[in-house]
Amino acid sequence: MFEPRASHPRRKAPARAWFALVLVLLVGLTVPLAGCQHTSERSPGEALIVKGKCYACHAYPGNTTVTNEELAPSFCRVQHRYRAGEIDRAYLRESILYPKAQAAPLPQGSLTPTPWNPHLQIMPEGYADMFTDEEIEQIIDFILNLNCDTFTPGAPD
Repeated sequence: MFEPRASHPRRKAPARAWFALVLVLLVGLTVPLAGCQHTSERSPGEALIVKGKCYACHAYPGNTTVTNEELAPSFCRVQHRYRAGEIDRAYLRESILYPKAQAAPLPQGSLTPTPWNPHLQIMPEGYADMFTDEEIEQIIDFILNLNCDTFTPGAPD
């Protein structure tokens, strides 16, 4: 006869975090990159952004799939942090190859972290196997050389 196991108290993940994860998976599987259909017009870095499906979460000038920072920081925000000296190329490389390395545990009592907070840990891993060292450098160059002067996440470019 079946006997139910004793229930254990579990910490439930915030509904918003689950929603974000499902959205990332759905967007990555079903949404074509509308703004980058012609491979001949893409830079090597942008082609790699498409290959890694980074466009599904990160807004940047020319990306019509994601135009806000609901799921991840825009590449322009990343560029701004680099130019302000808050992060360096090594940090960017590690963030791409090992996205959870920079993540800290969820603060005690926090139920709703900001959507692109590293505590959500929704950035996929596996880019170390997908990209060569040279390709990672091309991705970083693409991010750092975007024209972000007039780009505002959430506003049409």
